[in-house]
Amino acid sequence: METKNIFLHWLNYLDVPHTSSFTEEIYQEHPYKYTLYGLSKLLTLYKIDNECVRLEDKSTIHELPPPFLANLADDFVIVKSIDHGKISYDWYGHDIVMSESDFIKGWSGVVLLAYPNEHSIEPDYNKHKKEELERKGKIVLIWITFLTLFFCSFLIRDNINFTDLLLYVFEAATNLGGLYITYLLLLKQLHIDSSVADRICNSMKKSSCNNVLESKASKLLGRFGWSEVGAAYFSVNLCALALSPQSLPYLMFFSFGSLFYVVWSIWYQRFKAHSWCPLCLIIQGIFVLQATGYAITYLFTSIAAEFQILYCILLLSGYALVLFTLNLLLPIFVSEQKMRQLTFNFNNLKAQEKVFNAIHSDQKFFPTENVSSLIFGPEDACMTITVFSNPYCNPCATMHKRLEALLKKSCRIQYVLTYFGEEWSDINKYFIAACHTLGTDRTWNLLTEWFEGGKSRQEKFFTPLELDITSKDVTIEFEKHKAWRDKTKFDATPTVLVNGQELAYPYQLEDMLMFAE
Repeated sequence: METKNIFLHWLNYLDVPHTSSFTEEIYQEHPYKYTLYGLSKLLTLYKIDNECVRLEDKSTIHELPPPFLANLADDFVIVKSIDHGKISYDWYGHDIVMSESDFIKGWSGVVLLAYPNEHSIEPDYNKHKKEELERKGKIVLIWITFLTLFFCSFLIRDNINFTDLLLYVFEAATNLGGLYITYLLLLKQLHIDSSVADRICNSMKKSSCNNVLESKASKLLGRFGWSEVGAAYFSVNLCALALSPQSLPYLMFFSFGSLFYVVWSIWYQRFKAHSWCPLCLIIQGIFVLQATGYAITYLFTSIAAEFQILYCILLLSGYALVLFTLNLLLPIFVSEQKMRQLTFNFNNLKAQEKVFNAIHSDQKFFPTENVSSLIFGPEDACMTITVFSNPYCNPCATMHKRLEALLKKSCRIQYVLTYFGEEWSDINKYFIAACHTLGTDRTWNLLTEWFEGGKSRQEKFFTPLELDITSKDVTIEFEKHKAWRDKTKFDATPTVLVNGQELAYPYQLEDMLMFAE
């Protein structure tokens, strides 16, 4: 399945700080990722102001500020520039230039405009960037370690000559290049988005990597993809060069054998598939280069050695081991992609209001009107979330953090407070008094500060505020909370109600963001 991410491409054009991994995850699992509504929500998540516009007069498209998202031929494209009657746009990594008149014919007239500012950034960007850099750093360290092992194993040999060194470096470089190209082929085989692979595959006329990679001949024995075979071949060659430089004569033997595959592959693409795979042609070019390097060295020097069948068996076993391992592991990556698609389908299903109503139709309703003054958010909100909470409850502190996102989405959040024992009840009164005296915004911040560690100071936390917890209003409010607790018979904290009903499986509090507006 394809994992094209138009949102990721757009963020690149907008120069908004983001990480590929988080953006890919948040996009692939968003229930409305294929709609302008969903893309607008994603832009908002990244603090990018945006608006959707329909132009009645399509000829005024040149007045719009690029880059913007346009609906073209039932798909989305990123318009990059409009100049001299030509429109340049990005279609999932493909740069296309079209005349303005032809573009307008296929365009719906609808665009999504984005206005990034200095505050536009990925949520928790610094954390995600650090994690991404750590992953990349580990990969770099692996390569540095391997290259160090690689060259040290050669340098410690006796009787090194320049020709041997040249051949050694040449074969190592071509195997590294081959390994990278087979990696790109594996991405294509798994239908994972890669701008590099896409650019290479579209570099020739009548070229289509997918046509070749999805043909019947694309698998050895109908089981092993040629990209897997290539990855096994080049990786084992590298290991053999690093660990056993005396294996050069045997690598030469297998290199000459690969030329039969080169001839067959070119014949197949030309006369059977009637389409070229540029990535495959690069691999075949590498095979030819390697064989040429061995042939030249063989003619002018002597890299031949006494033939030992055990060396051939050792190399063949290495090829087979890596090939079988890859073949077993790749389905795991495919399963991960399928899981993302299932997550998207599941989220899309949960986002349907009729599904939500059907699941909650049998949930008991609890009256939540006039039970608390600890209400945060707009009065006209379409959703009221009532939280039965205890100031000393650790899970309640976690719940408070989760509620922050909903409050920002203009949800109405109502707190009803309880306590472990009478000796702890004054804390509830302090929060009630704060709401009456300082207002809801300051009280929300106090709750945040309390749950983040202020509770360790207990009543001293409220000393600077000079709150009166003995007033009549505070007492009445406190008794209302207590009466509601006794009436509902709730004892577990936190207990969350959405419009008077407990959330039913499989819904979680974060899912309410889909219904918040």
